[in-house]
Amino acid sequence: MFKKVYLAAAAAAMLFAAPAQAADYLGGGETTIAPSWTGFYIGAGAGVAWVNFEADGNYCDPFDVCISGNFIDDLVDNVDTDSGLRGLVQAGLDWEIIPGFLVGVFGDYSFGQDIGFNESNSYIVDVYNLYDKATYTVQDMWTVAGRFGWATEETLFYGLAGWSWANSHLGFKTYCFEDECLGDFSNDDQIDGWTLGFGVEFRGWFAENASTKLEYRYTDLSSTSVSGFDEFGYFYKLDNDQDVQAVYLTVNWRFNGL
Repeated sequence: MFKKVYLAAAAAAMLFAAPAQAADYLGGGETTIAPSWTGFYIGAGAGVAWVNFEADGNYCDPFDVCISGNFIDDLVDNVDTDSGLRGLVQAGLDWEIIPGFLVGVFGDYSFGQDIGFNESNSYIVDVYNLYDKATYTVQDMWTVAGRFGWATEETLFYGLAGWSWANSHLGFKTYCFEDECLGDFSNDDQIDGWTLGFGVEFRGWFAENASTKLEYRYTDLSSTSVSGFDEFGYFYKLDNDQDVQAVYLTVNWRFNGL
């Protein structure tokens, strides 16, 4: 009888002593919890963006006869790409649903140098020096996206997918003498399209709650056009399709927990 009581007491002592010994082994008497990426963050940064263009024109006389290979096509024939420096501010939420796997959502606003084209040509009619001009700019952009990735305590590798909006300006002038033009058409529009990208984020380089993110994005924006008739009934149209690529380096401040 006494032997059974002794064995039961010894087993109970070992059972209660095991967690304390494990805690002592892991952290000197305190349990160590690995940091999580879960939480809100805000950040800002900068980068470079470049736009690829595909522009073409349409020109028709008052009898609805349209000319292929027209002077508008010749005007924008050299339109290809442009780049500029951009700033970025952002805010988001990450959730490490299981250790090492993260999902999140974010929104951001990019601004800075306008990126586009400014093409013109000049010619002489009778004794007058005339010119035609085509201009296009992509200005401010907004993006809302989700991201998912694989994380260690200090490094996150992720992909992203979402939607973007941009302010744009497309203009076309023809038969211009100084500031007077026979045809002067412009279109200020908000265009949108899908965004894909990937990046890597590092935490704790210079502050426990700070992270640094390097990211690439590709955005396929919808096409835009401008058109109109001059006073003699001639029809002009300029179409432009574009995509935007960008690389951003941002610094974020993270608020751990939900």
